[in-house]
Amino acid sequence: MNFDTIDRHIQELTAIKNYDMVVAAGEKVLEENDKLKKKIEELEKKTYADMLNEIDQIIREMLKEEPSLSKEVIESGILERIEELVAIHHFRRSNIPLIVEGVIDMVSERLAPVEKNEDAK
Repeated sequence: MNFDTIDRHIQELTAIKNYDMVVAAGEKVLEENDKLKKKIEELEKKTYADMLNEIDQIIREMLKEEPSLSKEVIESGILERIEELVAIHHFRRSNIPLIVEGVIDMVSERLAPVEKNEDAK
């Protein structure tokens, strides 16, 4: 075997190894893509009503733990969750104002009794 033949064999083996690595990486990407598709399908089943109910539950729990929480504290506590929901449902951006409006309404409703109690004091 001369040097050119050896070099060609090395190139062929390298190409095969690289191809195998690309195939393995491609299979991993497809596997991750399938997992992501399943997660998105699950999340798409969740309606805005479900999300608002989830946020409502968070507000209820916060008020149960500390009935005198201010509107700012509650808003900061749920803003993180809203951002998460928005990120998950970024493909529904046109409806984001509805989510935020719903949350603001719920915060106002939940705080109405708290603010009345503070006014009474």
